[in-house]
Amino acid sequence: MNKPALLMIAALIWCVLVGRFAASVVSQAVNHQKIQVRSQGTPASVISSRILQKDGRAGRIYTPQINYKYNVKGKSYSSKQYSYGMRFTSNYKLVREIAEAYPPGQTIKIFYDPLDPALAAIDLQMPTRLYFQMLFTQPFLAVGVLGFFISLGLFITQIRKRTFLSQDMSAGCYIPGWGLLQNEMGGFVIGRDPNLAGPAKAMLAGYGLGCFVSIFTLGLQFREHGFTGQATSIKTAFAFSAVIGFGAGLARFLTQTKPARLYLDTALGKLSLDGPNREVKLNFKEIASWTLEQVPNPRPVKSETDMPNAPLVGVHTVYGKDIPIHIFSANADGFKIANKTGQGLARLTRKPFSRTVRPPETAPQSIDLGQGRELAIEQTRKARRLWDLT
Repeated sequence: MNKPALLMIAALIWCVLVGRFAASVVSQAVNHQKIQVRSQGTPASVISSRILQKDGRAGRIYTPQINYKYNVKGKSYSSKQYSYGMRFTSNYKLVREIAEAYPPGQTIKIFYDPLDPALAAIDLQMPTRLYFQMLFTQPFLAVGVLGFFISLGLFITQIRKRTFLSQDMSAGCYIPGWGLLQNEMGGFVIGRDPNLAGPAKAMLAGYGLGCFVSIFTLGLQFREHGFTGQATSIKTAFAFSAVIGFGAGLARFLTQTKPARLYLDTALGKLSLDGPNREVKLNFKEIASWTLEQVPNPRPVKSETDMPNAPLVGVHTVYGKDIPIHIFSANADGFKIANKTGQGLARLTRKPFSRTVRPPETAPQSIDLGQGRELAIEQTRKARRLWDLT
């Protein structure tokens, strides 16, 4: 099994494990919501009100215990529960305020479950721990989903490479690293629609990062005051993370370059290339040959398999001018795909394919660090001029 497939399976297993925990939290929240909806209010008399305390990991912790009695359909019940799911907290001030708000002898309103009248509470709010647990799962889910789609993209790319290299280049085939070759208005067009996968990944990554920062920040706050009474802070954290995610996705969408589009009008014998930085129009008569050359790798983030140079398919005109058309991935497969694409375009336009290059050697060479840095900067500057071709 290849590496992308293994990564995809690993990401899927990660999502399932995290998803099971998240589903458990959501299930508890749904059950609590159902109790909220069907609960009915009734008067109750407070018998006693006190603060329970015990020693926790980080010191003494507290919880209110409000003992009250009530009647449902002529039957008497009693309960000590203030809210569903409330646990001990280090926030003594909050617990004291709750206990003092319900002195013995006071008549209060409580809420009981008609399906089980013995189950009652004074406060029906969702337990804060459920909010925090839902927030806690978000970064892990974001990592899993992001990893799955990245590995899925790598897997699909690998399949497309094998398919392209094993079949003839014709209309309907997908050229890896470029786009779909298809018939259009008596000719052929190669291009792709604006990529929405990039903004979606950026949005997911931004949301996950926002949740992670929120968890760390709220963790410090909860260490001092506990979970109880912090639901508003957690809701704000969700909103903050959503804004970060949306902003990251929008920024990625607005800054991405429009893919260059090549159109070969075989009926009229014309070539046109429309990109964000340039526009090229040629008659086939002006094309001397299709060429394959090497240019510095324009990718700002390079993988361990990337080569310093990338293959560039272009045309050489009868006027002696070289016009770049498209740059492919700077690896062995990229050179194979570029070579086959150049030959295919030459066949479609009935022009020769004049030059074939081999992948550059990747053996390390000794070079002065200062010279190497200047060379890298210069190569990057040259490569960025052709960024719209990738």
